[in-house]
Amino acid sequence: MLRCGAFEVRRGRIEVWRGKIEVRRSKIEVRRSKIEVQRGKIEVRRSKIEVRRGKIEVWRVSEELIIEKLYEHFGDKRVYTAG
Repeated sequence: MLRCGAFEVRRGRIEVWRGKIEVRRSKIEVRRSKIEVQRGKIEVRRSKIEVRRGKIEVWRVSEELIIEKLYEHFGDKRVYTAG
């Protein structure tokens, strides 16, 4: 199971294998679903991305790759652990 510390939504773009996650000015777009985020936090748990009150599932995307792309996007400011 992979665990990821909560992190803030900031401007930028994240692309994930067999799916696309876009973070643009507190908006998150995953495949065909859209959800708006207002000063929220994202937690990655198993192939799910939980956003405050709403949830959007990411299909056919490895957890490792999600963590990797989030790390590339947010840099060393957040801690990602696998265990």
